[in-house]
Amino acid sequence: MATPKKPAGGDSLFPLRTVLILLFAALVGIAVGVLTYLTAPLVPAAVLAGGTAAAAAVAWLDRFMGP
Repeated sequence: MATPKKPAGGDSLFPLRTVLILLFAALVGIAVGVLTYLTAPLVPAAVLAGGTAAAAAVAWLDRFMGP
């Protein structure tokens, strides 16, 4: 039985840069969602604010961290 070949890019599924961007964006989104919920206990508003903040964080971190 032949062993499967490893991808040419390395061992990981995602590059480290992508993992860091998504991790920090998730942390920002969770923080904004929790703070929004604490100010006004409306779950839909907190989810919307957290998702928007996470999306904005991905865009900003993508430019900030560079290629």
